[in-house]
Amino acid sequence: MGLKKNAVACRRGRPPARHSKAKEIEEQEPNSPVEIVQVTPQPKPRLIFKPRASPKDMTVIPDDSEAAKLLMELGRPSGDKSVPTQEEEKVNDYILWELDRFRAKGVSRALAGSKSPTPSLQDHQKEFLFDGKDSTHSDSDSDEPEALEITYEVEKDGLVHDFSVMNTASFSNFLCTAACMLGVFITHLGSLGYIPSFLPKNPKPLPRALNSDDAYEKMLEKIEEYVLTAKSRNKGKGMVKAFSI
Repeated sequence: MGLKKNAVACRRGRPPARHSKAKEIEEQEPNSPVEIVQVTPQPKPRLIFKPRASPKDMTVIPDDSEAAKLLMELGRPSGDKSVPTQEEEKVNDYILWELDRFRAKGVSRALAGSKSPTPSLQDHQKEFLFDGKDSTHSDSDSDEPEALEITYEVEKDGLVHDFSVMNTASFSNFLCTAACMLGVFITHLGSLGYIPSFLPKNPKPLPRALNSDDAYEKMLEKIEEYVLTAKSRNKGKGMVKAFSI
């Protein structure tokens, strides 16, 4: 019915009737004040634990690589090459201990039931002894003999073991080198004897004892004498034939 009335009113030139809700909106005053709701600010949360300030003298390491680098720098030895390393000190202590046992028991006695030294200790001894240097000899000595590498052949259990030692090495270094190559203790070398290969075969030479510093020095003197004699031949152009002990 309402639509029909509006249509009839439009035909007669009158505006259509307004809806009741629209009337209610128009009847409201346009300048009526708007109620503003005030929101009270909420209190900030309180910290239960206060952060501690880091001390000024505290060292901060950013990652594990920096820590490893720092440890490597702390464990690095000093740059002085003359200072013996820890491994060299162990080898020196072992050599002195073995020499004391060797001299206390006597060079002609061997201890029964002893075990061979460990391979790691032998490796340390080889590095220390095969460098051809001897602390008992000074480079400034004018009467120092010419450096000569001497080959030694030692028979053990039906096998011949050969090794080389410089003539500038001491008797203790020679014993340590021989013990390393044979895999025995120095005390097992109490009955060593030597025969130079350059001696005449007829008559058959007898082995000479090699059980003291004096015997070792006499052996070196004979070797040096043989070398000088061989070089003096042919107007000083003589050749030294290969030999072994």
